Amino acid sequence: MKTLNFVLLALAAGPLAAQVAEAPPLDEAAFRKEVQDGLPGPISAAVSHFARLKEEVAIPILVDAIKARSAGAGPQNEDEAHFFVHVAFDLISYWATPRSIDATADLCSVDQKDCRWMVERVLAGGVGKDRPYTTAYEVIERHPELTGLVIPWAQRRLSFPHEELLFARDVVMREREGHPIADNDPIRSRLPAATQELIRNAIEQARREPPPTGPIIH
Repeated sequence: MKTLNFVLLALAAGPLAAQVAEAPPLDEAAFRKEVQDGLPGPISAAVSHFARLKEEVAIPILVDAIKARSAGAGPQNEDEAHFFVHVAFDLISYWATPRSIDATADLCSVDQKDCRWMVERVLAGGVGKDRPYTTAYEVIERHPELTGLVIPWAQRRLSFPHEELLFARDVVMREREGHPIADNDPIRSRLPAATQELIRNAIEQARREPPPTGPIIH
């Protein structure tokens, strides 16, 4: 059943970014009703649009609903609640914004069993923005208590060939935005020495590259 639920989740969530671009308007009352009804799939463009452009309203609604579903999941509705939590959290985490990160920490403080996949899901949102390590630093800076979940994710990604170049470009971008680069930062200082050396060399290369052009998704 859980395997089926994850398949249904993928079908229900859909390509949110594409949906947002074409979404009709939705007001808070209508969004709240969709959440109360359990976000029946497939997720509409209007729901995705509201969750993105009105996240200051949408995210608290979704967080409260996740907490309520998680607390009330009994033997008869465990699968339904599990599915709802994943769909609702996808709406929260897809864009990996500061509010998404804060919501993740809030939910983790209430229920540790879902914390790991939630943190990894918001980090995946950073991958979608082409700034995965920027998001990783933002998670740690805003909520140091989640560091222990971010580091294994970073270590796994940095085991891939040439991944240190992506890391370096992210930290150099952060440097240009006012965040100094330091060898003892909360991610690099926890990596194997060989990886740290690869990153150090990659940072020098990234500094020689011209700054990227085009809009940056925050």
